[in-house]
Amino acid sequence: EELRFRLVTNSVHAVMEDGKRGSEKPHITAEFQKKFFMERTIKNGFEVNEDEVNIVERGFEILRKSGSKPVKVVKATFEGVLTVVDEDKFKLLLESGFGKKKAYGFGLMTVIPI
Repeated sequence: EELRFRLVTNSVHAVMEDGKRGSEKPHITAEFQKKFFMERTIKNGFEVNEDEVNIVERGFEILRKSGSKPVKVVKATFEGVLTVVDEDKFKLLLESGFGKKKAYGFGLMTVIPI
């Protein structure tokens, strides 16, 4: 089943510190943001043609929570066409989200049939 999609991500990676998983750092470049997305397609039950996925918006967003310091996060908005290859995994993705910061609206995928 082919679907058109839109997804806003907060793409991060863990940096090793003293041989252990350390702090999370954002992917700043479009190249690494796209790589972050592409590496997670199959495990989330869908596949895409890399040429049909576009980053339509990139930037930073300031997240504020009462009683704590504001946090600056990197965001990338992807649009394209996907093919569902594992319906159960894909349904879980739609219910649970993609990646980090879902409480702030990141990782929520919108899909429409083609």
